[in-house]
Amino acid sequence: MANSRNISLVILRYFPFGGLQQSFINILLALQKRGFSIDVITMNWQSDKPAGIIIHEYPQKNLTNHGKIRSFANSLAAYKKQKPDSIYVGFNRLPGLDIYYAGDVCYREYIQNERPFWVRWTSRYKTLADIEKKIFSIDSTTHIFCISEREKIIYQKHYQTPDTRMMVLKPGIKRALDFDKNFLEIERHTMRSEFNIHFEAYVLLMVGSDFKRKGVARSIHALAALTPSIRQKTHLVIIGQGHANRLIELSKKLGISNQIHFTGGIAHPKVCSWMRSSDLLLHPAHHENTGNVLLEALTYNLGVLASNNCGYAPHIIEAHAGVLIENEPFVQEKFNKLLQHVLEQPTQIKQWSLAALKYSNHADLYSRLDQVADWLERWQKS
Repeated sequence: MANSRNISLVILRYFPFGGLQQSFINILLALQKRGFSIDVITMNWQSDKPAGIIIHEYPQKNLTNHGKIRSFANSLAAYKKQKPDSIYVGFNRLPGLDIYYAGDVCYREYIQNERPFWVRWTSRYKTLADIEKKIFSIDSTTHIFCISEREKIIYQKHYQTPDTRMMVLKPGIKRALDFDKNFLEIERHTMRSEFNIHFEAYVLLMVGSDFKRKGVARSIHALAALTPSIRQKTHLVIIGQGHANRLIELSKKLGISNQIHFTGGIAHPKVCSWMRSSDLLLHPAHHENTGNVLLEALTYNLGVLASNNCGYAPHIIEAHAGVLIENEPFVQEKFNKLLQHVLEQPTQIKQWSLAALKYSNHADLYSRLDQVADWLERWQKS
């Protein structure tokens, strides 16, 4: 490895509201502070451009998503020939990376467990599975930043990737700011008034742009199944960009459309305001590599109901700040009964809030950026 202070960060698409994109920009800024020069290689950049960063956009015209990825991989290979001494860190599955930040779940595992068998004969599957194999196979030289121990084990089950090429990163969320009680009460009134939600009502919060994967429909069904006395004072606020039309129609069909509120993509400070103004985080995800939002909820003193397949789910149990829902198999009726049980016990919600505060004050949920930067400093000097 050449002794280079240049790092090329590679991401298929950048937009400001995705979890992977947030990790990407935080790592970019942390490396910039360490004195690295940064180039970004992407198909599409949908945001303001950070000062001092060179962004190389390679839009692809293929009709299919996997075709665009294949073409973009060719563009990346051509770029590498022009800049062979840079360190290439990718945030999506692509061949030829020095380091892969494994923010996505294992593709082979996902297809095996979540999709019908015939999918394995499609061009999309063959393309993405081949790229994943090139990253994780024993013969590859790519190093991997895993963001959960659970996902590391899954990748090794499929590819036997040696430990020497895999590093499990610590969480890297931002610490929540402290505010006095008067500010929090005013903020709670302000945020809830946006959707005409009463100050004393229950606000259940969901955060994430892939509504299907995050389990939004599961939460809507659970709210609809509440007993009338609880249901009429309960609202669900969903933050993120995604296809909401079918979910809005579902809420109308179930007779609760006035209690389901989509904010769309909103700036991070407003996400934080909703965290402080809610009572419980719901995250019954179908699959989730880590689930940063689970840890973020803890820092905002929120109890959590989440599926047990999230990489960061063990933190909820360790914090004594919520309950995990079995995902394999997921039983909607069990989730319905669990939500009903929790909302019938406001003292339990308060206890989870206190436990979340205690845990977030002493657990290491914040050091990933320094860990990544330290590792790349050593890599650069090797």
